[in-house]
Amino acid sequence: MKKVFSFVILLSIITGFVLGINLGTSAFAATEKLVVYNWGDYIDDAVIDAFEAETGIEVTYSTYDTNEIMLTKIIREKAAIDLICPSDYAIQRLLEQDMLVKIDFSKISTADNVNSQILDKIDSVFTDLKINNESISMREYMFPYMWGTLGIMYNCEVIDPDVARAAGYGLLWNSINSDEVKGKVYMKDSVRDAYAAAVLYLKEEKKLPEKYESMSIEQLINTVDSELLELVEFAFKKQKTDKTVKDYEVDFAKQEMIEGKGTVNLAWSGDALWAMEESDILDYFVPEIGGNIWFDGWAIPKTAQNVDAAHKFIEFLARPDNAMKNAVSIGYTSAISEEAIRNYPQALDVLLENEYDIDEFFGNLIRYPAIDSTSFAVMRDFGDSEKDVIEMWERVKAEGMAVWMLIIIIVSSAIGVCLIIFVIYIISKKKKRHRIVE
Repeated sequence: MKKVFSFVILLSIITGFVLGINLGTSAFAATEKLVVYNWGDYIDDAVIDAFEAETGIEVTYSTYDTNEIMLTKIIREKAAIDLICPSDYAIQRLLEQDMLVKIDFSKISTADNVNSQILDKIDSVFTDLKINNESISMREYMFPYMWGTLGIMYNCEVIDPDVARAAGYGLLWNSINSDEVKGKVYMKDSVRDAYAAAVLYLKEEKKLPEKYESMSIEQLINTVDSELLELVEFAFKKQKTDKTVKDYEVDFAKQEMIEGKGTVNLAWSGDALWAMEESDILDYFVPEIGGNIWFDGWAIPKTAQNVDAAHKFIEFLARPDNAMKNAVSIGYTSAISEEAIRNYPQALDVLLENEYDIDEFFGNLIRYPAIDSTSFAVMRDFGDSEKDVIEMWERVKAEGMAVWMLIIIIVSSAIGVCLIIFVIYIISKKKKRHRIVE
């Protein structure tokens, strides 16, 4: 009887052990995974944690600095990424390369929360998109996330606001001839943003040939030909030879500006708002001549492994309370409409908890500029001309590097020679001492 009882216990333990393994294996296999590739500093980590807790989906999250880095990852490397957040012109490139899948809006219960003006603006700009000669709409492939402008952030304790606004993009070239600006300008290390700023600076300064003067802002920032490219390159190189630029950056200048290490920064509005909330010495504006208005949106690459999880993530982020958590955390303007936010008490609670006056929040013209203003232009893909612009940008950044490399080589060689002489001297001294002892 004892043997039978022992056998039953042993059988139960083995069965339980095997069942436990099977259950564990099943649970592990059932865990959904979502791979997200996004801009740096572009989401509240707590929102990702909340999504994982609510859905049980594990998020693998990584970041990039520019659209061009992301495009390389998706188009050339065909990385297995479920969700990306490109800007408007980068989405155009991905569509023309047939790299995106349509978003199934029936799976996104929060889709109606998006600001319709954003969708209308996108439709009005990207009217000629085609895949395999079939006309398509960008709004079928992207879900708006954040939007804003490109402009000038500056230290208003050093530069009078009236002087700054009168100078416009010229501040980036120190057109006011200020010692406080020279060597303290941060340029975006993003070729499209830098290019837009340069052509608009040339327009301000009336340095463009007549054929460009009649162009609209949108036509101008999206035009690339050899003549305009040469003018832009000359402007950038002069900016360097005049020792105006302190550094090229993507996201660290906002902290440098807060600390007073820089005076002028070509900045995205969201970074400027974030910095201005940290320091009252900073201000931001889009020059009167006009500027870029941009839209970043979620898109699903054809290489995605978990399309369903990507839809769930989009749905979660478009809930007004989560949209406000992200907007408050990163400083950028959510694509979720003011109406949807005002009608969602938990979203308003997020603003109040972060000490925002609700009316002032939505009334801030830096945060909510007029989308339909003709002064704001949307970037389009440069197409085959992109490589020419990138090559120009690389030449600009390399300008002056040859001299520095030569100096470094000469100094290094001199140090090396001195070390060799020193070693020879020490050895000879030791040999002399050895002879004296003998």
